[in-house]
Amino acid sequence: MAPPSQPEPIQNSLTASQRLFFLQHASVFEHIGGAEYYIDDFVMMAHQVYGGESVRAIAPIQKDPLVTRPYQIQLVPRSEKAWIRKPQNRLFFALLKAASKSIEAFKPSLIVNSHVSFGPLAYYLSKKYDIPFATMVYGIDAWGNLWPQDEWCLRHASGIISISHWTKKILTDRGISDKKIQVVHPRLPEELEQAGIPERPQRDEVRFLTVSRLDAREQYKGHDHVLEAISILKKTKPNLKLKYIIQGDGTDRERLVTLANTLDLRDRVEFRPFVKTRKDLQASYQDADVFIMASRFGRWNGAWRGEGFGIVYVEAAAYGAP
Repeated sequence: MAPPSQPEPIQNSLTASQRLFFLQHASVFEHIGGAEYYIDDFVMMAHQVYGGESVRAIAPIQKDPLVTRPYQIQLVPRSEKAWIRKPQNRLFFALLKAASKSIEAFKPSLIVNSHVSFGPLAYYLSKKYDIPFATMVYGIDAWGNLWPQDEWCLRHASGIISISHWTKKILTDRGISDKKIQVVHPRLPEELEQAGIPERPQRDEVRFLTVSRLDAREQYKGHDHVLEAISILKKTKPNLKLKYIIQGDGTDRERLVTLANTLDLRDRVEFRPFVKTRKDLQASYQDADVFIMASRFGRWNGAWRGEGFGIVYVEAAAYGAP
């Protein structure tokens, strides 16, 4: 097995591996979002393919778990203070100690690191135990402007698991070999895939839906552009009946509520709260005539913006919402 300084292609690692150790930066146990669902689905897939005794996971947590899962995971308490949590991604000694102890007992064939910020931890564990490691990448986390140590560890990973061909292309454009990158698209839970396309109710109102985390750092998702478009339609086509439903919570919600009020859209916009599971979103998707998330891509204000994949588009399609 090649040492981390001479990365082994991920194809070889995954093909031969029967024991996977997941080093998770976040999880559905504490937060719900695209990355958390993707990681959970990936671990669930490994659990089904290799068996429960061949999969272990470890993740930081700061509050009571939201859900339970069939795979074995160790949750390590971390600080509730935001200014401590960020450096903990790279210098979380309690997680490192717990991961080391678990690896020594479990003896995995491959370490799967769920985020570039955990690259230094994954690289250290890889070197210490002579085990290859693969890093998951999504979008803005890996497109560029990484911390130097995170960039170095990403390039020295045995392999990279990309959520999309789009993210893979950006990485290869940055000089990372496409041979080391494997695309593993998100999957939908079976109950959602088998839900079928419902009949929309007959009404004279068109309903648009956006589902996302309302994070002030993710304003590229375009809620504000949709609100501005609806404001124009209200003025130019006053008889057009439509409603825009925004589902989600976060630090950007107050700004969007203020914008909707400023544009005099109280009668056209409905804010719905965050829900814990995909099943809880079923009614919203089935009730919507059109799913819309006018996401933008690019680099501005010194940072990359945009969707690495956009799982909600696929969820909406599964329920027949164009």
